[in-house]
Amino acid sequence: TSTAGLLSTLNTVELRKEIDDLTGRLDEAIAAHTIPGWFERGCRKRELTAIRTAEPITVDGRLEEAAWSSAARIEHFVDWRQLRLESLETVGRLAYDDQTLYVAMECFDPKPADISAAMSGADQYRLCDSVEVFVAPRSGNQFTHWIVDSFGTVFDARTEKTVDGRTSYTAEWNGGAQAKSTR
Repeated sequence: TSTAGLLSTLNTVELRKEIDDLTGRLDEAIAAHTIPGWFERGCRKRELTAIRTAEPITVDGRLEEAAWSSAARIEHFVDWRQLRLESLETVGRLAYDDQTLYVAMECFDPKPADISAAMSGADQYRLCDSVEVFVAPRSGNQFTHWIVDSFGTVFDARTEKTVDGRTSYTAEWNGGAQAKSTR
């Protein structure tokens, strides 16, 4: 069969109905793929200030050090693909000392046995239950990217803006991050 032969067999009544249905949902489709200005402005304003800790924090997946109880919380994360709050709450905190930036993430899940951790090793990222952290200096010319799964496996990468303005992203960069998790 030729393309012309296929087109001639289309039922124009059914085609018209589908076009009318799509046209009736056009505003809904546009809204689903447009980030509202209030949402974008609100997300850009969210900041979390790290607290300074006098003593190093043990990276063990527990939040027992005093620094964590006084650290500011960031919560109510948003699913940027659907422009709505995530269905499960996550709370983040930051602390630092002279040598290290510490990131704590508490991910609340009513079914911890169903958590999927699929990264087979460091820098072997696959979609799974994980947290992502992006850290950028105020200069804005680069950022680092960490993904940690529920077993504490780390994927790390880094981006830099090149002289010509392009962004270069490399997963070959290894920042030496340590991660531990508990359930």
